[in-house]
Amino acid sequence: METLDLEVARLGVQLRRQRLALLVVAVAAAVSLVAPLRAASPPGVVDAQHFRLLDSDGKVRANLMLVNGMAALGLLDETGSVRVLLTAGEQSAMKIAAADHAAVVAPFGISFEHLGTRLVNLGAMNGKGALGFNGSDGKPATILNRQMLMFTEPPASLQVGLLKGRAGILAKDATGAERVLDLASGAAKPLAPRP
Repeated sequence: METLDLEVARLGVQLRRQRLALLVVAVAAAVSLVAPLRAASPPGVVDAQHFRLLDSDGKVRANLMLVNGMAALGLLDETGSVRVLLTAGEQSAMKIAAADHAAVVAPFGISFEHLGTRLVNLGAMNGKGALGFNGSDGKPATILNRQMLMFTEPPASLQVGLLKGRAGILAKDATGAERVLDLASGAAKPLAPRP
């Protein structure tokens, strides 16, 4: 009888160990099955915060990442220098840079920069499409839209186009004095100073 009690006790301990082992295996299996389902992406989708494209020598040739909360795509040459940078974010709708040049696409248009100086603007001015060229100082020098062409070397400027609905030429000299030539009548007259 004592042998039978020992045998039953031993079988009880063995059964408890087996149950515990089975529970551990079941939990591990459940975790391994459920964890991928939680983080799974649709087929063909890869989720990450930074992607690098490497060439056959293992050099980085492109980066796709977040920079200060903005999506950014950088294309690098064989020396590792960024040659094209495309960013998009709330503060600048899009920026395209090529080596030491850049094009900034803002909600109103696109601008091209060289060494940080904005030289060409394409966008809207007073609600109309416009193309502008800046001087080396980054200040407007020439502006063209569907109603006028303006050349400026502050404080002087010259505008050719529709002025208050009439074809004309507006010239401002270095002192700021303005004269207008009405092309329809051929009359030239000084303008009252603008407020």
